[in-house]
Amino acid sequence: MQKDFAAKEECEHGDWLSWLKENFGWREDTAQKYMRIGTVFGKNRPGRHLEDISIDAKALYLLSAPAIPQEVRDEALEKKTLTLKEAEALVAKAVKKAIDEQEQEAKQETEGKLADI
Repeated sequence: MQKDFAAKEECEHGDWLSWLKENFGWREDTAQKYMRIGTVFGKNRPGRHLEDISIDAKALYLLSAPAIPQEVRDEALEKKTLTLKEAEALVAKAVKKAIDEQEQEAKQETEGKLADI
């Protein structure tokens, strides 16, 4: 869990889940998703906040995942609105780019080894 969330930090050990249920009616995994979004896109993150865009909640969940590159998040925030489908397309494009780069590196490495034979 992140340490930037005062409500959780203020709860006594073992009281977080009951506080969460009483105050929000959320399950812990839902709260964790929102806390992760706050950590990734919060106001204390210059240039990465959500005040001026309309973004689908599931797109936020996806974009705040630890494996998502910052470049993808930055590209998403350049838009005025963002749907889950659009966020998925941005992630797919980044994955394809990473795969293409790995394939190119492997090809160059193979060519280098073949040249040494």
